[in-house]
Amino acid sequence: MTADQVAKWKAAIAAHNRSKRNQRGKRPPKPITGYRIPTPKENNMTTTTDTTWRELFPNGRSIYYEGDQPEQFRQQILDEFGFDVASPEHRAHYTDTGDPRPNDTWPEWIPWNDGIPRDEDGFWSYSFHCPEEYLDAIYGSDRFPMGS
Repeated sequence: MTADQVAKWKAAIAAHNRSKRNQRGKRPPKPITGYRIPTPKENNMTTTTDTTWRELFPNGRSIYYEGDQPEQFRQQILDEFGFDVASPEHRAHYTDTGDPRPNDTWPEWIPWNDGIPRDEDGFWSYSFHCPEEYLDAIYGSDRFPMGS
């Protein structure tokens, strides 16, 4: 926000606090408190308009394919970006402690363990670790049905 915009915002608050609209009713008027603009260091997302997924996740990210054609997706990623989502190096997930836990298979069978009765015993997870250089093209794009 520019200094001009800040000045206009402060003037609007002051005008509201002096207005008759603010004086109506049985209760005493409640002035609007001033809005403190966060510094870029405090909240970079409010001042940055072109943040990329690569900047947000500089080490890549574990993401999930949520479409109906996983083998076609796997081949398309291999053809376009040159890596296999089912290869051991891209199947790593990270535990709560931050340690890598490689999956044995792609897709991985995830059993339900929440105690809710269901028709199925679990679901297939098409997850993989996406390198940071491809996050915007794969995860940040509407081309592929992805989840996290």
